[in-house]
Amino acid sequence: MLSPGQKKKIEARGLTVVLGDVIPGDWKDIDAATIRERVLKKVRTGAIIVLHDGSGDRSETVKATPMLIDALREQGYSFVTVSELAHRTNATAL
Repeated sequence: MLSPGQKKKIEARGLTVVLGDVIPGDWKDIDAATIRERVLKKVRTGAIIVLHDGSGDRSETVKATPMLIDALREQGYSFVTVSELAHRTNATAL
């Protein structure tokens, strides 16, 4: 997480820390189908999915992304910005 000093610096810049809650481990050596399976197993309304786009070969994450979008839309999910999600859920900063 964040130290009190890190939190203070972030807030001083007017930023908000947002953490994800569906983390499929896509930085590990796993294939797109496994990434998809892990996300679909954990996702729920209001979830924030964390996928990585740097530091290493991310080709499986890139392959998994359209698969996830299609599967999640088929299940009735939609994609919104963090601001919209916070508004919909009446989220507050911690």
